[in-house]
Amino acid sequence: MKKKIIIIASAAVVVIAALLVVIFSTQSAKKCEKWIENSAKKLTYVQTVFEVTDKEEKVFIYNQTVEIIEGNAEITKATSRLNPSFEFSTIEENSYVENVNRDALLNFAFDKKYFKESSLKKNTFIATVKGECLSAFLGGEALDVNGDAQAVIKFEDKKLAIAEITFSLQSGKQVKITVQCQY
Repeated sequence: MKKKIIIIASAAVVVIAALLVVIFSTQSAKKCEKWIENSAKKLTYVQTVFEVTDKEEKVFIYNQTVEIIEGNAEITKATSRLNPSFEFSTIEENSYVENVNRDALLNFAFDKKYFKESSLKKNTFIATVKGECLSAFLGGEALDVNGDAQAVIKFEDKKLAIAEITFSLQSGKQVKITVQCQY
């Protein structure tokens, strides 16, 4: 009889602990989503860097900077590839967008179903993003991901400061995406 009570009590503790983890992670994700929305409204500068390495050597870098002045954006894009001579060749383009949609610049999606695990401690969101959900989390195109991704997103004053997402591609190459913001 005592064994049954101990087993039932232990099971109840495990269930309660699991529920608390789910509730806390849901609240953390919602808080981060609110902070991202707040960040987009106040954003004046965002730099996104997409780096691909192969056997620890950089082979591709895409760097986009967006500077917002009075609701309009100056956008600079630079794409660098390692050429056959093992030198980077870079193509740069500049554009100007009137009445830029700031929400489109920070389109992370914090749906709890995208994460294997996540936590928010000291204004830093750390998560293991399910590989099949990475594109949805990033709000972008499908990626040929191998395994899960790691995300570290730091907030200051309830606004996005820096985000780093790392993952592997099916080809074995490593990818690091860095997003830095100013307000």
